[in-house]
Amino acid sequence: MLPMTFLALAGLAGAQEVSPDGKTLAEVQAYVKEARDFVEKQGEPHLIFADVSDYNEGSKPLWKKYSSMIDFQNAGEEIESYTVAYVWLKEGKVIGVNFTYSSPSGDWAHYAEHVFRPDGSIAEIRKELRTFMGDVIVIRTTVFDPSGKELKVSKEFLDLNTQKPVPPTENFQDVDIPVYKKAGDLPFAGQL
Repeated sequence: MLPMTFLALAGLAGAQEVSPDGKTLAEVQAYVKEARDFVEKQGEPHLIFADVSDYNEGSKPLWKKYSSMIDFQNAGEEIESYTVAYVWLKEGKVIGVNFTYSSPSGDWAHYAEHVFRPDGSIAEIRKELRTFMGDVIVIRTTVFDPSGKELKVSKEFLDLNTQKPVPPTENFQDVDIPVYKKAGDLPFAGQL
């Protein structure tokens, strides 16, 4: 499965919330756009990490590193991984990580795009859950200042088929996934 592309930031223009270091939401948004443009221009990720532990056993994650999409795709025949991280580097530092989480049943997929600053702090996390448990897409976006404080949080529910806004249904079941506020906290940071 190819990584989901970084999507354009929406709905934040004109906001002037200010973080403790004086950075406005607009400045963070500009950095995120620059980072996403870099990732898009690079195309395929620089590194790929897959959790190759046994999903059904609830084993401790076991991260395997791949140096290219070809290596990862070739290994796909040998392993089943329900958590994959696509990593882009700029000047040797993590700038973007795109996690893909799924389950053996195929009832849901959760994508989490992390955009990091050069100092390793998180600038934005965009999570997209697609689930048959409620037939919805849930998009959550959080923008952070350099200290990790939330500047802007948004959440929207869309119909899984029409992609039009809908309220959450009784059948909706959320799927919790980890969030990494620093590149050094990534579960495979020691392998970078």
